[in-house]
Amino acid sequence: MKKTLENAESQRIFELLDSQDWPLATDPTQICDENSAEDKIERAQGIIEVCVNKNLKDLVVLDYGCGEGYVAYEAAQQGAAMAIGYDMESNSNSVVPFEERRDTLLLTTDIGRVKVNSYDVIILYDVLDHSDSPMEILNNCKDMLREDGEIYVRTHPFSARHGGHIYKVLNKAFAHLVLNDQELNDREAVVSDKQEVLYPIKTYNQFFASSGLVVKEKNVIKETVEPFFKNRPLIRNRLMTKFNNKEFPEFQMSVSFIDYVLGKPE
Repeated sequence: MKKTLENAESQRIFELLDSQDWPLATDPTQICDENSAEDKIERAQGIIEVCVNKNLKDLVVLDYGCGEGYVAYEAAQQGAAMAIGYDMESNSNSVVPFEERRDTLLLTTDIGRVKVNSYDVIILYDVLDHSDSPMEILNNCKDMLREDGEIYVRTHPFSARHGGHIYKVLNKAFAHLVLNDQELNDREAVVSDKQEVLYPIKTYNQFFASSGLVVKEKNVIKETVEPFFKNRPLIRNRLMTKFNNKEFPEFQMSVSFIDYVLGKPE
């Protein structure tokens, strides 16, 4: 009987998911084309403009968790004295080959090559939420940061409408929070986050305090949570269960990103 009820509930979830009523996670026109170097460069430019918003000329810059390296590449293009992109694994689609220095640009998986420098600017873009060791990352960055340097952090909490990073497969807001594992598997939507941050401001404050870094600036980017999620009992109840909350978690769900500027204590 329980299995029958579960199947019926999943069927109802899928009916809602396939309807036009379920809001999108993100504007499809804003999703980066993974096959377009031009799109990736434009995205990197946007990351530096929005999250760093600082003249990088003659500065030493580290993009920690660089992926394909486009942010480090763009920092070099903007006149950085040295731009290093570090990641734990090399990427076959990288903008330049890993471990091959190109003038003022280097992508590397060797933390030893990273630590020979001290940095004016360290970028942590959408990194802490995807690591199983965020404190190690913050401590590394603190050790490599110049006394007057700054760490620019963009967090993308799991509680956000697109926090599961499944929107390229399933572009439905909060689907990663509403659907159970089997339902996500049925839609081939793999959620890969290591940190399921459901209470972002509290969680990140604990990270930064434990690392000894000081929050110099904070910007909370919020989006309205549509009535759809609150007005449908099945979805509302699943969300309240997910957050272990007796009330609808509207505030947590409204936080899409939080940008921080961190520094060393004076």
